[in-house]
Amino acid sequence: MVAEQRNAWIALAVAVIGYAVYFSLVMGAAAGGPLAEADYITPMLIVIIGSVIGTVVLTVAVAIIAAIVAGARDPKTADETVRRVMQDSDERDRAINKAGELAARWLVVAGALAALVFAWFEFGHFWIANVVFLGFYASAIFGAIFKLAAYRWGLRA
Repeated sequence: MVAEQRNAWIALAVAVIGYAVYFSLVMGAAAGGPLAEADYITPMLIVIIGSVIGTVVLTVAVAIIAAIVAGARDPKTADETVRRVMQDSDERDRAINKAGELAARWLVVAGALAALVFAWFEFGHFWIANVVFLGFYASAIFGAIFKLAAYRWGLRA
């Protein structure tokens, strides 16, 4: 598994877990009351910061573990194996990354357009912020799934 593919798995895990944590924190803050009156800013900031930190930490940790495992498999060629595991992206990786980002971009746009419509109809800040937040996380999840599918089955022209 190449580094870009591992990063897609990490992005998928962090996005799914991050949004689940946010959803549970907001639902807990609502405590049976009106959802629009629940504190959403603090949980949103916690999840955004946690997602960034989690992604960085997991990416570094998984890369180190992958290099150790690759080197332990064949100690005679450990240097070459570690270089191969940690290699820079090749043309295929760049194409998959680009296609995944382009495919997922429409979810960010959809979230922004929904927020614009919500603002036109004077929805509360809670709903506007949450539709944008959902657009970002849906984009991250869809983009990671798209990239993983492209690694598994290839890109179609």
